[in-house]
Amino acid sequence: MSARENALNRNIETESQNRLTQSTLVNNAIPVISIADEGEDCSRKTLQTSGSLVRHITQPKSYAAMVGEKKNSRMKLSFIPLEIVDGKLVVKYQSSDVMIGINRWKSTTFGYVLGINPSFGAIENFARNRWNVFGFEKYFKLSLRVFLFKFESDEGRDAMLDEGMWIFAQYPMIVSSWTPESNLERRGVEKILVWVKIPFLSLQFWNDEMLSKIGSYIGNNFFVDGAT
Repeated sequence: MSARENALNRNIETESQNRLTQSTLVNNAIPVISIADEGEDCSRKTLQTSGSLVRHITQPKSYAAMVGEKKNSRMKLSFIPLEIVDGKLVVKYQSSDVMIGINRWKSTTFGYVLGINPSFGAIENFARNRWNVFGFEKYFKLSLRVFLFKFESDEGRDAMLDEGMWIFAQYPMIVSSWTPESNLERRGVEKILVWVKIPFLSLQFWNDEMLSKIGSYIGNNFFVDGAT
């Protein structure tokens, strides 16, 4: 065999070994999917062997797929044909339809803060810090100034309301229990229920008659707190 043929055979053997090594590297590659935070794209996969990066495979999500994911969490509606009465479209419903909404919101209160318009986060922190013991569940911002506070039960909601006046950042907070007849608009307040503290009141005045007379100097009396 000539020297030229020997060199050619060695080149072929070396090339075959290189191909075998590359094939083994790819076949032994381990797919690794890193855990992403909620909302991140988890479609990116990395192939690697013993610390050696091979390549990246990115599978971008289509716009339709991303929009579809958001729609899945929304309330699904359907088209219901309306009736025509005297030439006008009329929406008819049953009492059972309304009861679905009443049962959903029956343990809810609504309210606002007099004097300021607090941010969404500030009100939510206030509610969670003070009302979790009453079973506070969720908070909604109904408008710029009016908020909804949903509780786990009617008992928890009523216990929160029975605590009396709530103060947010030194401003009175008007909170009421929701009913189907409730007006959820913020209205001008002419009267407000407040707790009155009378420091160092002598014990001989701690009776219904005297406390009623002293309280009448300020306004209408209702009741005293549990400690009194």
